[in-house]
Amino acid sequence: MNFEKIILTALILLTTLFTYGQGSKLYSISGVTIDLTSKQPIEFASIAIYKLPDTVLVTGIITNSKGEFILNKLTSGKYIIKSSFVGYQTNSKKVDIINASVNLSEPIYLTTSSLSLNEVQVTASRNEKQITIEKTKINVAQNISSVSGNITDF
Repeated sequence: MNFEKIILTALILLTTLFTYGQGSKLYSISGVTIDLTSKQPIEFASIAIYKLPDTVLVTGIITNSKGEFILNKLTSGKYIIKSSFVGYQTNSKKVDIINASVNLSEPIYLTTSSLSLNEVQVTASRNEKQITIEKTKINVAQNISSVSGNITDF
């Protein structure tokens, strides 16, 4: 009886280790971000990956100088990749990992977001004399006598 228990325990342990090893296989997603109008790679763009269906943030990365990125240590499942950069609209792409790493065949294109602002003109003025508790400041730049020259002119 003892021998049967040892064999049964060993089989259970081996089965547990085998199934645990299968479930922890990690994959990666790689791709590139490109400006839609200029067709140039966008360096230092932010790439974030979210697990579907609950859109939990898994990890993120910044693209290199060629606009390339690699997201590592991902398990099988459905994901959404969001790519963003200052001055561009955020773009999303759905990706499925099914027992293999994914290399995106099509780049993630980002379009520029343009905002037009009206002209703003800022003007300011300062009093010639400013009195505080500690001191009195006199702004000589606004004094009429300072326009004519320097102190040696008098």
